[in-house]
Amino acid sequence: FRPLAVEAGIDPLDSLDKEFQRGGNTFVLDIEALRLAPNPSPAVGGRPSRRSDMIWALLQDRYLGRRVASMPFPLYHDRSHVSVDELDTERVVDDIRGYATFSALVDMPRAFEAADGLGFAFARGMTGDFAARVRKYLEERLAAFRLSFHRVRGLMRVLCRLVNDEEAWWGGERYAPVRTRLLEFCDRLARSYTMEALDRIERGVRKLENREIHEFLARLPEEIKEHRERLSQFPILARGLESERIANAKAVAARLAGPVGPLAVLGSGMEGVAFSDGARVFKVFDYWSQSHQMDGPAFLRSLVGAWKDTRCLYPVFDLHKAGHHAVLVYPYEASEPYAGGHGPGMVELLTECRRHGIVCRNLYPANLRVVDGRVRLIDYGSDVRPLHDEREFTAMCRRAWLCCRWADRPDLKRVMRRALEDAGIPELEGFERFYEAVRRVAGLHETPEDVVLGLAGRPAHVLDYGCGSGRLARVLADRGARVLGYDPNGVHGVRWESLCAGADRLRFTRDRDEALTAGPFDLVICRRVLCTVEEEEEMRAILRDLRSAAAGHGRVIVAVCDPHFTFGGPTPEADRELPPGARYESAFVWRKRIRATGRTRRDVHRPERILRRAFARAGFAVCRRVETPTIDLERFEPASDLLAFELRPLAPLAGEVALLVKAGAMEPMNAAKPPTQTAAEQGMASGVGNRQ
Repeated sequence: FRPLAVEAGIDPLDSLDKEFQRGGNTFVLDIEALRLAPNPSPAVGGRPSRRSDMIWALLQDRYLGRRVASMPFPLYHDRSHVSVDELDTERVVDDIRGYATFSALVDMPRAFEAADGLGFAFARGMTGDFAARVRKYLEERLAAFRLSFHRVRGLMRVLCRLVNDEEAWWGGERYAPVRTRLLEFCDRLARSYTMEALDRIERGVRKLENREIHEFLARLPEEIKEHRERLSQFPILARGLESERIANAKAVAARLAGPVGPLAVLGSGMEGVAFSDGARVFKVFDYWSQSHQMDGPAFLRSLVGAWKDTRCLYPVFDLHKAGHHAVLVYPYEASEPYAGGHGPGMVELLTECRRHGIVCRNLYPANLRVVDGRVRLIDYGSDVRPLHDEREFTAMCRRAWLCCRWADRPDLKRVMRRALEDAGIPELEGFERFYEAVRRVAGLHETPEDVVLGLAGRPAHVLDYGCGSGRLARVLADRGARVLGYDPNGVHGVRWESLCAGADRLRFTRDRDEALTAGPFDLVICRRVLCTVEEEEEMRAILRDLRSAAAGHGRVIVAVCDPHFTFGGPTPEADRELPPGARYESAFVWRKRIRATGRTRRDVHRPERILRRAFARAGFAVCRRVETPTIDLERFEPASDLLAFELRPLAPLAGEVALLVKAGAMEPMNAAKPPTQTAAEQGMASGVGNRQ
């Protein structure tokens, strides 16, 4: 607001010169410079030194990629209204300390190592040299001040003598008020410029010792981090600069990513601004409030073109980087805000991250969107890192669980911080089942096939009836069994020959007669075959095949989709789609989408009572039933995908049945009552029992 004093025809910009002497008349033309670094300086006893603005300018020029220049800029500068105070010795001490630190930094252009233009660490092995230079400049600056100090004291005495000279032309009454003011000024100088004050300044300057210098160097990275965090706490300042920030980010996107057309702002966050042209997202990294060293773009570059089959992670098209700026490009699609829930989608996101070897350390509702039930990650930056440690993945799963369960909590960020340190907080109740579901989808837990193999044991001769891809048959053969896999259709695209390589005890066939005549088998496995047949007669025919193939001492394992959980929610294995009006007690056809392949499969639901009746009619006794454990992905409660029966063939009945006696649940109680029958009646009952 002060007028310039520039001569006509002279452009001050013609005299630009590189200089770090930043003062009050400083124009900051890049707003990012205001928040990337504070005004740092060494402190003694908690009191910071001065000249921090000059250190700020030096950091901007040498380590943050900004251009700092000085120029002649004449201004009307009048301080006649400012009162003259006594010498501020503490201010002088602060100034000398800061000047010495700044001068030492100027002398050592490689004092700091920068990480991606944003983080600082003092170069190893240079601390001792730096401290020695600071002490050198302390003594030089102190010597210069001492000389000026004595000059002031000498000028003060000369001035007092001149003012009191009654023979001089100013000795009359006319100039008495002026002499009074000059003498008052000399008195103030005399009170300030004492030898005690000089000694106090010298001792204060020398209190900046090696320990304080080393603390300044070690503290600087944390001070930068705290500065950026503090700035993020001032929403008024952020709002005031938001329009400038967006304009700056658009310019960066156009410069680095080429012609992008009209851009709509999607949002801004801790480290960047996101735009879209309707087809792509352009995230411009400006590190607005980033609190740690930013090396995210270096890792994100390795993800360019790496993802082609993802449903929850957006493939990275490109990463343009120049200096401290970077622009990430990935697809845009219409989506809805994430507001919690969507358990299956969240589990799928976590398993995709694991499959592609990444971890997101800032999973939060605002960083997620929902598209057709899928939960998609939209925040790609420094928090997307390579997955090296199982603890990192567990921490990400905890954050995901809290997003699902507590997305509407205003203190969610605080809860997430606590959850990373304390696994026993109430908000994590139920997390273990959620985590088990994630591990099941990721293939890190027992599968239904493992349960069937557990029931199988180590048989000698096995028929895998409806073997499909043949993988189960190959496992049994590797265990030492002689295995025949039968499937009339096989599986499209699967070559059984490749499974037989190196397995002399394994073969496959599509011929039913060949399979049945190759027995008897001491183990017959029929896994998920009955689920595929709708007609009762076809089911009975399959059970007759199993009975004829099994040896008299053998076993049969029949596994079906667990009917007790047909009406449950999605599981790690599949999503369910039931027909209208479906009831548990009725048989019906339903569909499920296999999560691992995305394919839809047709299944037949039959209540367990129907299955048991069919087993009995085919000549089997149920020895054991096992439900394979899994997790419901909507409620994260126990569920099951597979119900397996271990059956044993019944011996054929000798002759015809003459009489069938039905016994009820009350019979044991009746047997405990005193007998009311006559001896003849009892004998007749005994005879009937023998005939049966």
